[in-house]
Amino acid sequence: MYAYIVRRLLLMPLLLFGVTILLFGMIGLLPEDARLALYLRDIPKNPKQSETLIMQYGLRDPIYIQYANWLFGREGADPNTGEVSIRGGILRGDFGWSRTGSDTIANVISRRFPATVELSLWAIVPIIGIGVWMGVLAAVKHNKWQDQLLRVFAIVG
Repeated sequence: MYAYIVRRLLLMPLLLFGVTILLFGMIGLLPEDARLALYLRDIPKNPKQSETLIMQYGLRDPIYIQYANWLFGREGADPNTGEVSIRGGILRGDFGWSRTGSDTIANVISRRFPATVELSLWAIVPIIGIGVWMGVLAAVKHNKWQDQLLRVFAIVG
């Protein structure tokens, strides 16, 4: 059992890498303006503004360069100060800006995380209680109608 868990934990980064490649590739199939809309809350008003933003976000770079920039960040100049720095990068902890608010996604997650944990902990108590009861009942009534009903309920949810 220990080896199984370790093997699954070691495969997790590979799975995450594969899922991000797949999703990033699917987003890469969208037209430039649609991809640009994923980065912005307000749609640019004129083509020159769109072109500037497409170049700023590197949407014309090859897909593997865009993926590397998304993972590790991209060197760019601050539009206000002109200072060059590395911006973005999921592995650097920069998830970008929220489209619905004027805050970073990391701040939005950190604000809502405690409530999510509390809700999860309150929900897990009855789930475990009901699950254990149903498992015992299914074992006691093996291959009877109660067991069949509980199997259907477990599969359908």
